[in-house]
Amino acid sequence: MNTTEDTELKQETTWKEREHPSIYANLVAFSMTPYDISLLLGEVESASATEVIGVPRVKLLLSPELVAKLAQVLALAVEAFARTNGPLRGSILDTAHLRKAMEEKGYGSEGK
Repeated sequence: MNTTEDTELKQETTWKEREHPSIYANLVAFSMTPYDISLLLGEVESASATEVIGVPRVKLLLSPELVAKLAQVLALAVEAFARTNGPLRGSILDTAHLRKAMEEKGYGSEGK
């Protein structure tokens, strides 16, 4: 069984062993509502210098609270992966471009 511990609550989660789908993704997009954050995970089908064509594989609808914890867990996992396997390959996310696109959509604005 896999277990995780939430140190804030001192609560242990025990996962039941059972079959579950396994989905590979190398592409992600997100959207938000006032109540949740959606992650669309998929695979790159083709790419050029200016365009990426993605194939959606699964959409996750998550509470903002879970997304905050997920971000922390993923950051720890990436740190551990890099320590074990060396630096990550690939491109760095253009956060300035992403922030501008979010602002244009009204994400982070008051009332949104």
